[in-house]
Amino acid sequence: MGKLLQIIGIVIILAALAAAIALLATDPATAQLRALVVLPWALSAILSGILLAAFGSMLRQLSAIRAATEHQAALFQAIIDRRAPTAAQ
Repeated sequence: MGKLLQIIGIVIILAALAAAIALLATDPATAQLRALVVLPWALSAILSGILLAAFGSMLRQLSAIRAATEHQAALFQAIIDRRAPTAAQ
C-alpha cells in the first residue's frame, strides 16, 4: 500500500507539472495572465502529490519497523526460553 501511494503521488506531481508547463508555454503574450490562473491549482496538486508520496513512505517505514519489532520479540523470547530452566533450578 505504501509503494502504491508513493507511485500515485509521483504521478500526480508529474502530471501537474506537465499540465502547468503545457498551459504556460502555449502563448507568450498571455503567459502572465495564464500563470495567475494555472499556478494555484498546479501548486495545490503538487503539494497533494508530495503529501501522498510522504504518507506512502511513512507507511513503508512503519511496516519495516513492525517487521523488525516482531523479529526482535522472537529473538528476545528465545533468549528468555533458553534461560528459564536454569533460573528455576
